[in-house]
Amino acid sequence: MNDFFYTLDLGEEHGKALQKVAAFWGHDDVEDYAAELLCNAIQHAEAWVNSQIYKMYEDDISVLQEIYKARNEKAHKGQVLERAVSESDDEIPF
Repeated sequence: MNDFFYTLDLGEEHGKALQKVAAFWGHDDVEDYAAELLCNAIQHAEAWVNSQIYKMYEDDISVLQEIYKARNEKAHKGQVLERAVSESDDEIPF
């Protein structure tokens, strides 16, 4: 059995509303439709949480991105210099 299986009591008000919505959209299996709705709501909630976390650390992320960019540019310049030296060594006649 799946560790993430849940049975929820929606209560009469939400249960009736769920049945009405499921019937409107042509879903015969109301529980399956409820699980689909809940999964979608969880995905949206998780995306919102992730955006809030990103906002909390946006300044730190920007600083790290700049450091990463500068480090990569320095590494790229070093590789270009190594290639230039290597190519000039090939031209030595002895």
